Amino acid sequence: MSVAGSSDVNDELAKTQWDVVVTGLGPVGTTLCSLLGKYGLRILGVDREKSIYTLPRAGHVDHTVLRTFEEIGCLDELLAEMIPNRGMELLNGNHDVLARIPTIRRTPSNLPPSMHLHQPVLERLLRENAERIEGVTLRNSMRLVSFEPTGGLQRVALEHEGRTFSVTTRFLVGCDGASSVTRNVAGLGFRDYGFAESWVVIDLILKEIPESLRRDTTFVADPKRPYAMIEMPGMRYRFEFMVLPGESVASVVKESTVLRLISKWLHPHQVQKVERAIVYTFRGAQAEHWRRGSVAIAGDAAHLTPPFLGQGLCSGVRDAANLAWKIAFVLSGRLPESILDTYGIERGPHVDNVITTSIEIARNLCMLDETAAQERDRQMLQSGLPEEKRIRFKLGELRTGPLIMPSGGMYAARPVSASKKTDSSLDRKFVILARSETALSSKASINWWRALGSEIQILDALDEAAAELDAWLQRLRGNVAVIRPDKYVLGCEKELDDITRYVQSNLN
Repeated sequence: MSVAGSSDVNDELAKTQWDVVVTGLGPVGTTLCSLLGKYGLRILGVDREKSIYTLPRAGHVDHTVLRTFEEIGCLDELLAEMIPNRGMELLNGNHDVLARIPTIRRTPSNLPPSMHLHQPVLERLLRENAERIEGVTLRNSMRLVSFEPTGGLQRVALEHEGRTFSVTTRFLVGCDGASSVTRNVAGLGFRDYGFAESWVVIDLILKEIPESLRRDTTFVADPKRPYAMIEMPGMRYRFEFMVLPGESVASVVKESTVLRLISKWLHPHQVQKVERAIVYTFRGAQAEHWRRGSVAIAGDAAHLTPPFLGQGLCSGVRDAANLAWKIAFVLSGRLPESILDTYGIERGPHVDNVITTSIEIARNLCMLDETAAQERDRQMLQSGLPEEKRIRFKLGELRTGPLIMPSGGMYAARPVSASKKTDSSLDRKFVILARSETALSSKASINWWRALGSEIQILDALDEAAAELDAWLQRLRGNVAVIRPDKYVLGCEKELDDITRYVQSNLN
């Protein structure tokens, strides 16, 4: 692009009044742009890199992420490029099973529970999808420099090809990674969980998948050198090995070292390409604050999770789903700005559960002391617990708060019989699901929810989906449920008035 052309583009961006500027266009930032764009907002997404990063990084998503991808309109294309995760096992050095996290057969969303992906393909398809959404503008080679409030807006300074210019926006979200400029400039802090271990991550493209390679996700807690084995899409395979004390980064990423590390399972002639060998320091951290005024953060800018549950990217996309509808409802005037306080209130504890469980797995995995490892093996193997219960992980519910009643917080069920078309018509709005007209209570409650653009559904009118949803309401012990735009249940009570009073009192 010529200098003049670049200047013209920057001037056009500067003249536009943006609703939201998103910095960082990895999977989380691009998904957030798409979610916000679906609300009809003017979105500018910028990334400092020249193009999509071409090497693999994140490798896993769960059903909650898939449901968000479905909402933004690209699930089928993405699923075609993924493979199912067959479950996770933690083994000791003798290959005894210390713990297992099986893949659940059915999810609340009725989408695949756990899938492996190749991040460059994921990013390309997410980017192509976002660029099809009206009102969304994406730009590479643009770096966030600074921002400051001005007249109720944020003035955001960006640098592009050596020239700094400013844009104005009603809201700014930083999805700009672990070293987030947004987080640092906003003074949101970053709390470390006190865990840090370096591992070399090796991504291979193979000529064949030999029987010597495990097809499930396997972590081996061998005190001689802990390692992991993960099948990836497209004839790809990932090994991860702990970097031992005294080893240098340069030594463990050399091709000769890589081939030696994988030689137990693969011969060099079976490897078409070593796509990547890089050392990562796996950490746990979370922002002290998730938002300040009209500036928020999401994804790695807000939290870092050791990869042993495959939940880092999942947590980031859940951030985007939680934040997008709240920004949209505030900017449209339908709900007060105070609901944005619930973003960190809800996401912080949810992420904390993921981080602390990942660290628990990591501490069991990363033992290098033979005696300590033997004692760990003895305790786990003689615990009397089934393998599936030796490491307890359940994707937590949202804690009770202003927009989550004690009767809510769980991820909403979608009937098997519900078509994608039917489900997509309920996106971006509250859904009120009632057993009968009686459960809807007063007209005042109905009108209040309708003013928010809510969809009201009576089970009798839902035909084949009614039985499944009726059973779901019975399990929740209520006659009416309010489902939020991010698919979490706000509350399930006997009457809608009970839910309405709860929300109104908290908003006031």
